[in-house]
Amino acid sequence: MVRFLLREGWWIERIHGSHYILHHDNLPEVTITVAVHSRKSMPRRAIIATLKAADISVEEFNREG
Repeated sequence: MVRFLLREGWWIERIHGSHYILHHDNLPEVTITVAVHSRKSMPRRAIIATLKAADISVEEFNREG
């Protein structure tokens, strides 16, 4: 998920433990936090919520995947 968001123009503001905090220049009011735990996939609900916050459709995410 973090790699996908980086390709979409998001940038990492900081990393706090296993949480990546990302921002986008076109959406300055939006902050996205992604928990990165090795060998664990993100729950479907978390993926959908993250994409919604980033204003990215599930279809667009699936095309990139």
